[in-house]
Amino acid sequence: MATRNVTQAYDNALRDTGLRISQFAILASLRYDGGAPMTQLATSLGLDRTTLTRNLEPLTRRELVEVRRGKDRRRRVVALTEAGAAAVEAALPAWRDAQN
Repeated sequence: MATRNVTQAYDNALRDTGLRISQFAILASLRYDGGAPMTQLATSLGLDRTTLTRNLEPLTRRELVEVRRGKDRRRRVVALTEAGAAAVEAALPAWRDAQN
């Protein structure tokens, strides 16, 4: 119940940005770490791959991230687009307010 309340507080703070806190976390991670293989990104966020994939879908549709093949065709790399970088920058003040 506490986790749901915290998530809801962040989602409410980010409402005007069009992002949920789970989406913001992905964008912020990519902003600081650069592109990352799916498995590595999922691990760093404490998610399983299927949850990460589900959370990436709306970000991909909005062209905030792109998922491309790595050097090994089985590997997929997630990268922040320019629009994604702008979205995370725009959302940072609301996230900071929620942190406070």
